[in-house]
Amino acid sequence: MNCPHCGANPLTLAPPIKCVTDRTPRLDALFASNEPPLDTDAPMLQQKLAQARAESAALDICIAAARTALEGLLAQKATVDGYAEQIKNISRTMRTLPTDILGEIFSSFVGEVMSATFDDFSGGLFVDSLDVREGPCVLTHISSRWRRTALDLPACGPASS
Repeated sequence: MNCPHCGANPLTLAPPIKCVTDRTPRLDALFASNEPPLDTDAPMLQQKLAQARAESAALDICIAAARTALEGLLAQKATVDGYAEQIKNISRTMRTLPTDILGEIFSSFVGEVMSATFDDFSGGLFVDSLDVREGPCVLTHISSRWRRTALDLPACGPASS
């Protein structure tokens, strides 16, 4: 199967394995039996061993290249997945709410915070309306749109300072 993006075929990265398919009847007989090799088998065994080691080394190089290619593909996939997540975030409900509805939600939030701030000084519940981690100011730290919307509210905007 070829990559739909770059057209590479990962199965063609490795060279064909010859040492396994290039067997002789004598070598097959030695594999199938428990008899010791003859002295005359030594050169053939040496050659087959050298061939297998060379092919193993070539496969190590192919494996390293495949790992590098895989790491590159994984990095590209992470980039594409991040991009897809950014696109998905653009279409989130809170981002697509009309500004007037967002303002109503903020006004309701600010009203609750302000009433808690001023109605219960002595009961231990106190929300500092100027603390950026609490109160209406927290709304200005979400996004520039939320900041503009929150600052347009009478309780948060320049008129309240």
